Formats: sequence, structure tokens, C-alpha cells
Amino acid sequence: MNIVVHYCAACGYKTEALRVKAWLEERGRGPVQVQPGGRGQFDVVMDGRVAYSRYETGRFPAAADLEKMIA
Repeated sequence: MNIVVHYCAACGYKTEALRVKAWLEERGRGPVQVQPGGRGQFDVVMDGRVAYSRYETGRFPAAADLEKMIA
């Protein structure tokens, strides 16, 4: 599985991106790439499909959101 977390560097979202990366890799879903993205962006992309978007939800993913993504 190819997983990439795109985050807005200017917004300071890198810490959240690294948190999501660690969470996924601790559960055997990796390696996870973390890449700077567009302004305001925080997306988790799995196999080319956006699995989670901060733009759509208005928040960073909680553990429950991440569980749903990998279920």
C-alpha cells in the first residue's frame, strides 16, 4: 500500500503529518511518505485515493478516523 500525507508547511501542519505517519507505521501500514503540499492542505492519500481530507472535515484526523481508513 502506498500512503502519502500531504501537508501545508506554511501552516505548520508538519507535526500533525508526522503524528499520522507514526500512527500508521506503528500499525504496520507503511512506509508512509510525508510531503509538503498546497496552502491549507492536509490530506492522507492511500493508493492514489484521498482517504482523509482536513478541507472536507475541518479538522485533523483522530485515531477513530485513522482506524476507519485502514479497516
